[in-house]
Amino acid sequence: SMCQLILLLLLISTVLSQDSSIYDHHERRLALQIELIGIHSSFSEHKGDSNAEGLQFVFQIPTHSATSKFSGVLLLAHGCQHSATDWWPKSSTCPDCIGLPVERAIVLEALKRNFLPIALSSVNRNHKCWTNKDIPHATRLISHIYTKFLSSDFSIPLYLLGASSGGSFVGILAQAKVTKPKVSAICVQIMSLMNYSSLPPSIFLLMTRDTSTLRTVEKYASHLKEHSILKVDEKPITSTFFFQHSETLSLQDSEAVHKA
Repeated sequence: SMCQLILLLLLISTVLSQDSSIYDHHERRLALQIELIGIHSSFSEHKGDSNAEGLQFVFQIPTHSATSKFSGVLLLAHGCQHSATDWWPKSSTCPDCIGLPVERAIVLEALKRNFLPIALSSVNRNHKCWTNKDIPHATRLISHIYTKFLSSDFSIPLYLLGASSGGSFVGILAQAKVTKPKVSAICVQIMSLMNYSSLPPSIFLLMTRDTSTLRTVEKYASHLKEHSILKVDEKPITSTFFFQHSETLSLQDSEAVHKA
């Protein structure tokens, strides 16, 4: 529904406007340290004795979920040459995590709004892009999360967000209509789709200067009932840029990098 699209839009737009957020950089860092209790990684599921098939994923339960119903489950799909470990910082529960700044910001915004974020690594660990082979893996992971942690409450909506190759994949997964529950809305970042039919409410987050992708999406998404196209302009690199957009660099480090 349009309400679901607006909810996802609110999540994404807040991340894009971090400089005007209701909480400052230090509060974001503190919130991350508090919220990191309860990260799980690398759930493996085996088929038979000789063909073990593992799924690498990271997820986090919102700390206030015990007192209120989840806003939804948010599946996060990385771009090529990336992994599920991009979305959370390194910790004792996720030693392989690297915590890229934008990815971490998205996770934090999701947690604040009582979403349960889960990030899955693509099957191909060479180029690490997504293909149709990832559909059963994603479907099985979603089923596992709902069954084990949400008491099979399939009334909790499922949202998908992906960047680049991951953006293409969330469109494919939504169109496949194999997940339970069905996908309520998707966010496709910096990518157009091969097929625009049978999509749920959709947000396309595109760079203004990527005119080719922008024209393609504007042309083919125009027939969708519920969709929104967000255009992101380039941002100037100031002396405070890396401090404002990173949980690890200090203001002094940011100024030094900018000066260099």
